[in-house]
This record gives sequence, structure tokens and C-alpha cells, in this order.
Amino acid sequence: MIKDDILGEYRLTPMQKNAIDWNNGSVIVLAGPGSGKTRVLTLRIARLLLESEEDAFRILGLTFTHKAADEMRSRIKDLVPNMGNRLFLGTFHSFCAEVLRNHGSHLDIKPDFTIYSNESDMEEIIDDVKRKMQNTATYEPIGVSKLLPIIQFLQKNLVMPEQDLTNYIKHANLRVGISAIYSEYFLTLKRLNALDFDSMILFTNLLFSKFPFIAKHYRMLYPYICVDEFQDTTPAQYSLIKTLTKDKHNNLFFVADDDQVIYQWNGASHKRITEFIHDFNSDIIQLPDNFRCPHSVVQLANKLIKNNATRAVDKLPTHAVKEY
Repeated sequence: MIKDDILGEYRLTPMQKNAIDWNNGSVIVLAGPGSGKTRVLTLRIARLLLESEEDAFRILGLTFTHKAADEMRSRIKDLVPNMGNRLFLGTFHSFCAEVLRNHGSHLDIKPDFTIYSNESDMEEIIDDVKRKMQNTATYEPIGVSKLLPIIQFLQKNLVMPEQDLTNYIKHANLRVGISAIYSEYFLTLKRLNALDFDSMILFTNLLFSKFPFIAKHYRMLYPYICVDEFQDTTPAQYSLIKTLTKDKHNNLFFVADDDQVIYQWNGASHKRITEFIHDFNSDIIQLPDNFRCPHSVVQLANKLIKNNATRAVDKLPTHAVKEY
């Protein structure tokens, strides 16, 4: 267990301590900026590791940036030295990359695949596909800049190239063209032995669904899953968690803020928090204290944000702790 004097250095509130002490079951921690949510997530992981030094299970921590993962990993290393081998802390994409390098052969994915992360690379592939198809396919002319977001949208919603796109694209000719380009885009990536960020998550979902024994392996390996900024997850990322957990080891600790859903263009939605609470019968812990801003700023923010129709009905107003 983390020593009381170490915890004392953090000056934790009762609600923060409640979150850090959370053991089994599913919980979502509703926490705004400056509430110490990263600290809570970090200390909880450190506590779980310290209290299970003789155990072999690992903890899976998922974030949205490498910077956030590096910062959390550094904090945990200071608190729990020599336990890095029992923790995977990284982005959704880095986790999926590891899974596919180890087991992607079941989907005919070679382990030495290249990851395309730059949009310019993906747009170049789409441009090449369009040129090759000009004389072999009939479709409505559409700019490359518009095609890439469509392909990314389909992948984020776990739509495979062979699926009917009627529910996503109403215009018949456009649907035929996009379907052909989408399929050829996947084939081109395969020929190049490459994956983009969204296809890595799509294929990991497919892998876990088609080969349940692989999902079971990771489920047993990672009985505790922690996710930061859960409100920013895409449908594919949330599906990945559900496919991975099933009805076993639902020890899910998610930190989120329904007032900060700023990546809706990328598939994020406030509804994901509601879905999680419903799907996993999740408890809720709130961290309403703000340690970063003065009272006047917090008071103004409360007045503005109370008009957010998508926030939790019983969400507590933010309280300024720091004095100026």
C-alpha cells in the first residue's frame, strides 16, 4: 500500500481518496480540468501494483497521447519502482499495434507492418487508388480531402469494406464509388504491409471477435483496465473495450468529463459515458474541486457550463480550492 506520508504530500480530498481506493467493479470518475484526475488515476494504479506485489496480473492503462502516457508512467515509476513489467500504459493505437504484431497473423497481417500516421500518406494512397479506378469504376467525382474523412469515419464505426454502406451513404452512385475506393484502399494497405491508426483499432476489434481465445488471453492478462479522457473515445475504441472484457474481469476505471467532448468530429460523444454506465452498471465518483483556477474564473465557468444540455443531470458544480 502507498504510505500515508506519500499520500499526504498530495493533500488528497475525501473524494480523491475514494477514487484511489476503488478496487473491483466498474466506475467512471467525472472530473473537470484542474481536479487532480491524472493524479488520482496514477495513484490508483500505483496502489494496485503495490498491494499485489506477489501477483502476476498486469494493468492496462489507455490514454490518448504519448505525452500523457509518459508523464503517468514516470509518476508511477517514482512510486512503484521495478514494476514496469506489470503495466502497459500507452495509447489505444500503441496497444492495438502490440496485439496485432503478436496475433495479427490470424488476420493475415504480417508482424512487421508499417504504421501510417500522416494524413498526407493516406491521401496519397487514396489519390493513387482513384487514378487506377478512373477507367474501371463509375462513381461521383469527389475530392481527396473529402474521401479521407469518410474512410476514417467508416473505420471508426467498424465498417468493413465488404459491408453495405446504405446506412451511411444515401446517394447511390456516390455509395458505389466510395465502396470501391474503400475496398481498394484496404487492399493497397495490405500490399504495402501497412496499417493506419483507425484500421489498427478496427482489426483488433475483428481479431478479438473472430478469435475469442485471443481476447480471453488479454482479458486474463489485464484484469484491471484504466482509461483517461474516456469522453474522447470513438465507437471503435469503446467496442474494443467491450469485446476485450465481455462479462469477465469488468474492473474498469474510466476518467471522463462530459463537459469536454471536443472531438465530436472524430467520433467522440457524450453518449458514450451514458452507454458505459448502462452497459457495465457502473458507479460514479465525482471530483468537483478545482485546484488550478481562482474562484471568479470557476464561478463564471459554472454559469456558462450549466447550459450544457448533454452533461449529467446530477453533476456537481465545480468548486474553487486555490486561493489567490
